Amino acid sequence: MSQNPTKFVEALAHFKLNWQVEARPIFTFDNEGKPLAIEDSKSIVRKDIGMPLSVVGKRYLPLQNDAAADIVDGVLAQSGGEYVNGGGFGYGRRVYVQAKLPENITVKGRDPSEKLLTFVTSHDMTTQMLMGFTAIRIVCQNTYAMAVKNLVKQIVIRHTNSATDKLQTVQNILESQLVYFRELELKANWLADQRFTDLQMDLAMRKVLGVGREETDIPTRTKGIMDQLKENFIAGRGIDESNRGTAWAAFNAFSEYT
Repeated sequence: MSQNPTKFVEALAHFKLNWQVEARPIFTFDNEGKPLAIEDSKSIVRKDIGMPLSVVGKRYLPLQNDAAADIVDGVLAQSGGEYVNGGGFGYGRRVYVQAKLPENITVKGRDPSEKLLTFVTSHDMTTQMLMGFTAIRIVCQNTYAMAVKNLVKQIVIRHTNSATDKLQTVQNILESQLVYFRELELKANWLADQRFTDLQMDLAMRKVLGVGREETDIPTRTKGIMDQLKENFIAGRGIDESNRGTAWAAFNAFSEYT
């Protein structure tokens, strides 16, 4: 039986994200060494460790990690699934939680990709509170950035006390789920039908890594990356005879390396 949480507040505790933030005044010193408050700004501080996360304007109102718990749980209750991933970067300046939904996207009937409900927020104003769907499991800052790029096209969560507004947000997110995963599955299977030769892969690697088409004196580190990408292209995760040598294999080669 799974031990993964099915409630958002439980997930925050499970992934050690159940701390709070607060706004605190910022001080400098005058010419006589006396503390002097900076009136137009304040600091957002993580309360449990006292770590300043950002400097904001005096009217900024911080939102806690659990501010949208009822909305996130509302979506999961209708979609099904459980919370499987969560964490943060920069002492919690950026926070994420992901839930795995039932069933998978399947490419060519064999290669599965997870359907993930993803929630992100920040305490340094790098992103709004966002929620939506992605097949990208966040494991590092690169995959976090990739996931956020997807979510920006989906739903911004605005904190509200209105039950009607919350229900509408849940419905909007659920509708975006159907569109997103249907389009993703179509695109993935289309890529798996497109032949992608070794020459095309070489040109793609050179384009991405900034290596000239005729350049032979390639730095050792860059050559190592290219060798890893080639290996991923041939025998990386999810690559088999059903999709080897296709654009989908190339996409996965770069994704796995990233």
